[in-house]
Amino acid sequence: DGHGRVVETPGGWNDFVTQNPGFFTSVSAVTSPEAKLAPRRERSASVKLSYRDERRLAELEKELPRLADRIADLEHRLADPDLYARDPDAFDRVSGDLADARRTQAEAEDAWLDLEARREALALGATPGSA
Repeated sequence: DGHGRVVETPGGWNDFVTQNPGFFTSVSAVTSPEAKLAPRRERSASVKLSYRDERRLAELEKELPRLADRIADLEHRLADPDLYARDPDAFDRVSGDLADARRTQAEAEDAWLDLEARREALALGATPGSA
């Protein structure tokens, strides 16, 4: 009945409404669902990268200089004018390693740029990709 007591009413819904006039106005004033609910707090937007992304960014910042050094070393080895004449297999191996290192560097740079853009967007309060 809105006061913690159970009321049995024979009949259907219309019988209940006619036998209990004003039931819904008194009940809704006392126990409105909005009054019982705590105010909703909006979920705060994340202002930084996830732990996994932060870790990946740190790894990339260490990996990129190593890749640049590896590429420079391989280019230096290929700059030897006698390498192919001396050892064609070594020349092919170094050429392949250089291509792989450049591809890995490009992928790492793309990943780094993506993470940096996301971190910057989060710091500015925007969603990544909305700018």
